[in-house]
Amino acid sequence: MADNLSIQITKAGKEAAFNAGATGLALEISHVAFGDQGWNPVVDDEATSLRNEILRVPIISGEKLGSSQIHLTAKADGPSDFIIKEVGFFLSDGTLFGVFSSDSVALAYKMAGTEILIAFDLVLSTLPPDSVQIVIEPGSNFNPSFIKELIHITLGNIKTAIVQIKNLNRIINKII
Repeated sequence: MADNLSIQITKAGKEAAFNAGATGLALEISHVAFGDQGWNPVVDDEATSLRNEILRVPIISGEKLGSSQIHLTAKADGPSDFIIKEVGFFLSDGTLFGVFSSDSVALAYKMAGTEILIAFDLVLSTLPPDSVQIVIEPGSNFNPSFIKELIHITLGNIKTAIVQIKNLNRIINKII
């Protein structure tokens, strides 16, 4: 995936954030959409949709990193095969909140029938603090914070298996 891309918050996204902030509520980003048409969202902050949305999925994991920063993860899956050149962040009411896109750089490649996890850190410093939150798909038990622990457990199990195989090999060599 390309590095250092900034989210362009749409005009509708900014209006929704300021309206929500005035009422003491927080916006809820609930879905991420992927498309294959690269463009410059800085020039088109009036956008209400992606140029060619192919896949929209719920957020499966996320956390608040500060009053103006959130981390979220989405799983792009399904039968589609395409180059991801645009990513849209949608509010629970369907409003396009913000867009990552590039007309010259592919963000990722989605192969048909595969799943890819794509994580995003959204810095929302131009919006009122605490005005945006994420909605995680109910029943999604994905927690990427456990991945390191699972890797360490797996590596420990592999090392144990290697020691056991070496010991069995020594025993078999003594018998033969």
